[in-house]
Amino acid sequence: MQHVLVRVLRMWEARNFKLNGTLMSLDLLLLDEKETLVQGSIFHRRIETFRHQLKEGNIYLISNFEVVPTYNHYKVTDNPFTIRFMDTTQIMEIAEADCSIKKEKFRLHTYAEFQNFAGTNLHLIDVVGQVLQIQGSNLEDSNSKQKIVLLLLLEDNSTIRLTLWDGQSSEFRIQYQRSERHCNVIVCTCLNPKKFAGKLFLNSTGATKLFLNSNLQVVNKFMKRMGIQNSVTAAAIVEERSGKI
Repeated sequence: MQHVLVRVLRMWEARNFKLNGTLMSLDLLLLDEKETLVQGSIFHRRIETFRHQLKEGNIYLISNFEVVPTYNHYKVTDNPFTIRFMDTTQIMEIAEADCSIKKEKFRLHTYAEFQNFAGTNLHLIDVVGQVLQIQGSNLEDSNSKQKIVLLLLLEDNSTIRLTLWDGQSSEFRIQYQRSERHCNVIVCTCLNPKKFAGKLFLNSTGATKLFLNSNLQVVNKFMKRMGIQNSVTAAAIVEERSGKI
C-alpha cells in the first residue's frame, strides 16, 4: 500500500464560478520531509468524509490514494502529480516529535516571471512585499468584502499591484486591524497574474492565504534584505479610499 508522510500547509475549497460557485473539491497543499510540495484533492462527494480528519499545520500519514497527473491550469506546485483521495483512503495524524517537516514553503517569483505568467492561467504564484499603499473603503469593517488594491514593493525594488477580492479582502481587513495599521510586509499565496489596461496585477483566488506582519522566515529574510527593522522604520502606509494607485 502506497503512503506519504506530509504536513498540510493549506486547505481551500475549489469552486466553479461559471456554475454559480458549485463546490468541486477540497484541495490541499502538502509538504513532505524532502521539502517536496504536492497538491492533494478531495472530490466533492468525499469532502464530508475527510474534512474533519484534516487540519492546516498538522502532519499526517496518508495511505491508499490515487496518483493522477496534475491539471495543467492554476497549478499550485511544480509537481507533475496530484494525490487524489479515494473512498478507501486512510489518514493517521502523526505527532510533531516523531518527524521533521518544515512548517511553510512558498513559491516566490520575480517581477519578470509574473509578467511571463500573466494571462496564461498556468500557475498560481506567491509573493512577499512591503505594503506602500492601500486602496479600499470600509477598512475598519471586517465583514466588508469590497475589493482592496495594495501597492507592493518587491525585493528588486519594483512595484506591483495586488487585488484582493471577496473573502481575501475581508481577511486583510481583519489582519490589518489586528496589526494596529502597522502594515509592513505581507505574504500572499496562490495569486493569478493578469494584465489590465497595460498594467500588471496579481489577483487573489479562492486558494489565496494572507500572512500580514507574520513571524515567518521568508518575511524576516525579506525585511533584512530591504532594511526594514520594524513598523516604526517602515515606510508610512498611504490609505486611498478613492481614486487609483
